[in-house]
Amino acid sequence: MKPIFQETTLQFEHDIKTVWDTVVDNSQFKWRSDLEKIDVLDQNTFVETNKKGVATTFFITEKDLYRTYSFDLENDKLKGKWTGTFEKTEKGCSFTLKEEIYVKNPLIKIFAKSYLKTAQQTYAEDLKKRLEEIRDIRLVAQTIGNKVHEMYYDYNLNCAQTTLMCLGSFFHIEISKQVFDAAVGLDGAGRFGAQCGLVEGAIMFLGIYLSQKNFSADEIEKTCRQFASEFKAKFGSLECSKLRPQGFNKNDPPHLCESLTVNAIIFDYSFLKNL
Repeated sequence: MKPIFQETTLQFEHDIKTVWDTVVDNSQFKWRSDLEKIDVLDQNTFVETNKKGVATTFFITEKDLYRTYSFDLENDKLKGKWTGTFEKTEKGCSFTLKEEIYVKNPLIKIFAKSYLKTAQQTYAEDLKKRLEEIRDIRLVAQTIGNKVHEMYYDYNLNCAQTTLMCLGSFFHIEISKQVFDAAVGLDGAGRFGAQCGLVEGAIMFLGIYLSQKNFSADEIEKTCRQFASEFKAKFGSLECSKLRPQGFNKNDPPHLCESLTVNAIIFDYSFLKNL
């Protein structure tokens, strides 16, 4: 049985660490337009399920930092080897993707070369798009930090109001006085320690933003649930009492959650950009 080979080399104006981290991080896969999910079984084994429901198991064989990332792969129709090599360049990073595939069913082998070429093209386009998104987020991050500081120290807003105003500014949506006033008590339910205002402010904004994008009520609810799940995975909780375990005390420095707020709004921005 002869293998099928496909190779693609990409040049990026991004540092090698960013390219490496994007390629090897299986916890962040939503930039992959062909994937439904990735299940990590252990440190060397993971399963990718594509949008058609086909599951492929990957066994990592080499992971040499900033140099080589390789694994064997297998599903019901094929098996083979995937190797990505990374090289620092004057402008950024060169990334070469090589695949060697053995098709189990000879009847479909005639289509396998075309399939492999298309799959690599899709991966390359998705990776380019994701790296540009990362660059965009990094550029926006400094602006978010300045905006959060302004909302906290110049206007003394709470975390939910600050989230609404920042996201409104970045996505060019005016936050009405009624919506703004509705968020007054959303700082953990009036500092009770309930659901964090960083979550509630973002979910309020999602409702406004997605409605303007003509999402249905069911789609908005599903997206909010997805946001909550990803926020919890990123920050460990949705509750103010856990995100701010020391509670609210008279001797606290002002706006103790400023750093967390900046990170949360960067997360919100990235989530919205990827919808």
